[in-house]
Amino acid sequence: MSIQDVRDRIRQEVIGAQDKQAFLVEGSDDKEAFQILLQRFIPGWEQRWGIAAAGSKRQLQELLNHDPGWLGLVDRDEWDQAAVDTQISLQPNLMVLPRFCLENYLINPAVLWQPLPPVHQSAVPGGGAAFERAMLGDLPRYLRHGVLWKVVTPLWSGLRALGF
Repeated sequence: MSIQDVRDRIRQEVIGAQDKQAFLVEGSDDKEAFQILLQRFIPGWEQRWGIAAAGSKRQLQELLNHDPGWLGLVDRDEWDQAAVDTQISLQPNLMVLPRFCLENYLINPAVLWQPLPPVHQSAVPGGGAAFERAMLGDLPRYLRHGVLWKVVTPLWSGLRALGF
């Protein structure tokens, strides 16, 4: 799908004839997560904004180039601070998460518990404390995964740059 097709789809499905701005995120999981967060903390946000999944960081940036009035949020991924600063200076309508990815926030149970709708919170026997115990029980696995990802990603990027 061309960038123009993605742009047209967002204009038709997300904005339509309404007076809304587009808020772009990378993928559909990001879109769902931000819809939950915004519904929880900013009542009525959907009157002014429509969230759309761009499909990838690259496509999101291309869309922002075509529509500077749109706002985009991407994962930091492997960007160091210099790369983040460069990208933001090139695209002032781009925001970059301070952590590697949105999923990194999930290792903090308090951060994750807060935006959960009350109906989901009430479904957890033992409430927030039980939720935290269950989440932190797997923390060593999360840390191993994060460390491996931090080591493997630059190696993989290097191999890709060499044509592998």
